[in-house]
Amino acid sequence: MKPETKFIIDGNSVISVVEVGDGYLVPADVIFKKKDNQLYNSREDARFYCMLEQLEKGKDITNFKSSKYYKYYVERLKKDFPEYIL
Repeated sequence: MKPETKFIIDGNSVISVVEVGDGYLVPADVIFKKKDNQLYNSREDARFYCMLEQLEKGKDITNFKSSKYYKYYVERLKKDFPEYIL
């Protein structure tokens, strides 16, 4: 069921919103329907699996050295997917 779009006035602007409960609203253009995507409990897990998908497509692990998550990636790969560590 698609959430009902409502509208609020913010200054001189009219913004389309969706009520999410307890008085909270989110912009209607930000909401999207979940496809077959996995939901992750932490940003680190989501970033890790995003990086893993890129490795599976042929990207090299060294391309991620500038990421603040690089150390986490390498440690997690050693533990869970050692075939990606050369």
